[in-house]
Amino acid sequence: MTVNVIYLSKEGTVHATDSLIVDQLKNPVPASSGKAKIVALPDLQGAMSWFGTAALGQDWKATDWLITEAAKYKGKPPDEFAGLLAADLTDLFWKKTGSVLPKLGMGIHLTFYETVDGNQIPELIWITNFNTITALGSYKPEHGPGFVAQRQTFHTITKQTDFENHAKDAYRGIVADYLNLISPLYYQNGDILLTDPSATLTEQMIVNLMCRKELSTTDPLRIFGKRALYRAEIAALTQKVFSAANKIGVGTPCFNIIIPPTGAIITDTPTIPGML
Repeated sequence: MTVNVIYLSKEGTVHATDSLIVDQLKNPVPASSGKAKIVALPDLQGAMSWFGTAALGQDWKATDWLITEAAKYKGKPPDEFAGLLAADLTDLFWKKTGSVLPKLGMGIHLTFYETVDGNQIPELIWITNFNTITALGSYKPEHGPGFVAQRQTFHTITKQTDFENHAKDAYRGIVADYLNLISPLYYQNGDILLTDPSATLTEQMIVNLMCRKELSTTDPLRIFGKRALYRAEIAALTQKVFSAANKIGVGTPCFNIIIPPTGAIITDTPTIPGML
């Protein structure tokens, strides 16, 4: 299981993940672990983070494949790039397994920016062959037999499912207004019961440090990056301390990536694949 946390805000976007790889029986695979499950996409001012299937046999690894796909389709518009990823994953899973098996599900969160009426507006496309994550972190593959790619921001705000329209300027403008006037958008896969309770505590601690004037930064985007990273780290620490060894699915080190609307992509952790 992966903890994968994303914030989309008016200041920018962030991704954070843990780095533990488990096999299909949910057993840790230390030899394959310890690396970010994030790939930076500087040409889109974006990133991809993934969860689910980490490997198919000995010759396919999820992060390596995403790096190759990013190079292969560099320069493509985001919607086209996401569609190609979905089609390639469907073809890959059929070739490797004979079907897109529910137990071999996978999800990719792809974020990027689009310019609408002079505003840089973040978007998230979810590329997946399942569409439900339970509170305990289990996945329910319901899309089959292939992967789909859908824009999520307007849907998250309004619950409207006319996804074919969500790239239109009018819809994107509503997303911009929501981010400016109401709140950031938050996305996560993984064990919600391990990560959500820590969120309220984190906010209280940040306020406390702010009142003491002890925060390392007051840059909102950098704070979002740290908040996302901390939620992944809390989940990993909780399992390390309290879970049976054969039940641990979230592990350190954790990684984050911080992406402003323009300018350099940065991280609080070791360099993420794809960063310039």
